[in-house]
Amino acid sequence: MQREFTDEVFGKVDSDGVYQPGLLDAESSTDFDVKLESLREEWKERGDGTERVFKWIESRADMMKTKMIASVRRAARLPPITKDREIPSHFLTNDAESNNNRLKSVKKHTQSGFNGTIEAVRRLADTENEEFSQAIAGVFADYEVREEFQKYVVTDFLSRPQDERTHYIQKLRQASMEQLHAAEGPESFGWIAKTVSEQSTLTLHESDAELMDSGVESLSLLNEDPRLETISSGIREAMLNKAQLLLGKKSVWRGPPTSDGKPTFSVASFSQGRPNYVVMDRNTGSVECECENWKSLKICSHALAVAEREDTLQEYLEFYSKQPVSKKRNFTKVSNLDVNVGPLGRKGRRARKRSKTTPSATVTALARQQSSPTIRTKYTLKWLIESKAYQCYGCNSAIRVPGHVPAPPEDVVAATREYRSFTKNGKLQVHYGTTHYHLREKCIKEKNPEFNPLTDLVITPTDYARFMPSHEELLQGFGITPRS
Repeated sequence: MQREFTDEVFGKVDSDGVYQPGLLDAESSTDFDVKLESLREEWKERGDGTERVFKWIESRADMMKTKMIASVRRAARLPPITKDREIPSHFLTNDAESNNNRLKSVKKHTQSGFNGTIEAVRRLADTENEEFSQAIAGVFADYEVREEFQKYVVTDFLSRPQDERTHYIQKLRQASMEQLHAAEGPESFGWIAKTVSEQSTLTLHESDAELMDSGVESLSLLNEDPRLETISSGIREAMLNKAQLLLGKKSVWRGPPTSDGKPTFSVASFSQGRPNYVVMDRNTGSVECECENWKSLKICSHALAVAEREDTLQEYLEFYSKQPVSKKRNFTKVSNLDVNVGPLGRKGRRARKRSKTTPSATVTALARQQSSPTIRTKYTLKWLIESKAYQCYGCNSAIRVPGHVPAPPEDVVAATREYRSFTKNGKLQVHYGTTHYHLREKCIKEKNPEFNPLTDLVITPTDYARFMPSHEELLQGFGITPRS
């Protein structure tokens, strides 16, 4: 009996291979209500005297009519159930389960707690965002936009200003499937096509920049380098092109050294909200990056760009070529990288162990951090009465006794967002987040030698209104004249 109820709601394929529509194949809300009422009497005659099934469906009717009936599935462009019927197939949770599997893969199938899960979700989202952005730009070697959406690929995407890229990607992300099918092209989502003269001028400037940058030229010679023969030609070409782009856009910046003195770098990401963190070891020639490609192949465009910028590219390639294949290619990660692995097998029957913590769940524009070289790290003022900051990242000493607010002018500190490295249990840890400094030039320059208070310290009108004479005197030490 239970099977009959299910078939009448979801539909079924009979023994002759003919699809028999169910309640969820209704074409409208009215059609759904009529069909449900007719099933109500059938179910009562079949033995559901208490109308348990009917009441269960009725309590979820609004959700079904707005998210599950045939007209909704057709608007979502789901394919037909069978070739001879125009009824769209049902939406299943295979993709969601696949993402769960990918998330577990990112976490290495270990319990990582709340923070670890959040970080894994972020990394997974960053990967998907980068894939989408590169596909729209037409530079992704592994994926491309589906044929019916090729009209939205713009070949000059990477040469446009950041705000144009951001606006276009956000518009595409927010559009419904119906809007994407109906629109004629990029112009429908705010993309302004360049004229022929503008494109010619842009191409000329980019060519001049490439000729002036010997690093970009030298990277182009690596496509046939035998030291990279373990990497497939498609991935190798895409990796080198991206490294060239990063260098051409001057999107590699030096960061503060690690606790053991190794130089670190921030390299612009094509999509995620922060740059990738890269560490170099000049003694061994190794260059390590946090991105998924490096974790899979032990080499990536970010590492290549850093090595070329620091004139250690040959040392890095020699180091890489001497690594055993088992270290250069993590076959599990390579096989699962960007792969929808959820539907590949049945679920096991073993009871799932529940964690005591509960995990929680753009595209951002291509190269959000792919900023011009004039963009500098900015520091804002943070008042301790509104903050829990307690340690200076520059001098590594206490800002205050926890819970206590010092007297002016020590009641305000400088804050920014950057990579912070520290040692925990004998291992180097790296965290990207907010750091705090005493409002002293020496403390900030301890980690960021290029700090310029006149251009990098942001003081809002609200801050000025709260200043006392002691604060103004402190700012004068930075060469900043308080507003009258």
